[in-house]
Amino acid sequence: MKKLIFSIAIISSLSSYSQSTTDKKKDSLPEDVAVFIDAQLTNSEVLKSIQPNDIESMNVIKKDTVVNSRKYRGQIFIKMKKKQ
Repeated sequence: MKKLIFSIAIISSLSSYSQSTTDKKKDSLPEDVAVFIDAQLTNSEVLKSIQPNDIESMNVIKKDTVVNSRKYRGQIFIKMKKKQ
């Protein structure tokens, strides 16, 4: 349930960018969003495996950018809690 709420929160924050793809499933991120976990570019599949309690902070940026010669329409930056 927490993963579903977490996914919905991310998707709703990017809703202005995903309006053109309304036929896609609502529980998936658009392919043109860059996801960074602890400063490492990753894919949205890794994002689904994260437990919300393991996240220290998250920032969503709705701005076009180019990373590794690929254009993205938004970015998600996630900082994980340190394991002790």
